[in-house]
Amino acid sequence: MSIYDDLAPIYDELFPQNPAATAFLLGLTGQKSSAQWLPRRILDIGCATASQLLDLAAAGWEAFGLEPSAAMRERAKAKAERAGLPLEISEGSMLDAPSRFPKGYFGLLLCIGNTLPYLGNEEELREFLGGAASLLAPGGSIVLQTLNYERALSLLRSEGFAFPALRAGGSVFRRHYEETEGGRLSFITDVFQDGKETAREASALTPFRPEALVEALRESGFEEPRARSGWGPEASSFSAASDGYLILASRLSC
Repeated sequence: MSIYDDLAPIYDELFPQNPAATAFLLGLTGQKSSAQWLPRRILDIGCATASQLLDLAAAGWEAFGLEPSAAMRERAKAKAERAGLPLEISEGSMLDAPSRFPKGYFGLLLCIGNTLPYLGNEEELREFLGGAASLLAPGGSIVLQTLNYERALSLLRSEGFAFPALRAGGSVFRRHYEETEGGRLSFITDVFQDGKETAREASALTPFRPEALVEALRESGFEEPRARSGWGPEASSFSAASDGYLILASRLSC
C-alpha cells in the first residue's frame, strides 16, 4: 500500500485547494478565440482527491482523472457525490492515458503537484508528452507543475534540502530528498502519529530541470511554454535561480 493511501483521509487538509489555480486555469482556457470550439473536457493525471478537477467541474467542465492510489480515488468519488458533480476517475499511471481516451478528446490536460518526476527518465518524459499531445485537440492546453529542481539540487548539494513539516488531524507529514546513483533522487516520506512513525516510503524521482521540460514540450508539438513561479497574478515570471516551484503552460500547435 502506498503512503498516499495512508494520507488520503487528511490529504485535503495537508494540501488545500488553491482558488488561484482554478482562476488561472479558467483564464488560460478562455484567452483565445479557438477556446469556443475546444472540447470542455479536462484530464488531470495524478489527480489525488480531485480537488482541482471538481473546481473545474463546478465551472462546467467534463472532469476526468487518473490516480494510482485506491484510497485517493475513493475519497475523490465521495467528494464528487457530496457536491453533486460528475467525475470520471480511474486507476492509472502517467503513461496509461493514451490507451484510455480517444485522440483529441480534451481541451485541457493537467499534471500538477510535482507528479511529473515520478517518470523514470527523459525518454519517458517525451513518451508522456507525446501521449498528452495526442489526447489534446489542436489549440488545447497542457499545464505542468513541478518543484524547481535547478534550485532544489543546488540547495541539496550545498546545505541540504527538506520540505517544511505539514500537520493535520494529529498527524505530521515529513518529506526530504537524498541523491542516488544515475542522477535520480530518493524522495523519503514519513507520517508520524503521536510522535511515532506510522508510515514511511522511499520513491525514486527524476529531477527534471526547467530547460529540459521546455525543450521536451517543444519537441512534442507544443508552442513556446509560459513559465511561472506560482498560480496568482503576482507570480507572472519564473527564475530558475530563486523560485521554489515551476508552472509551465503551453498550447498544442494547430
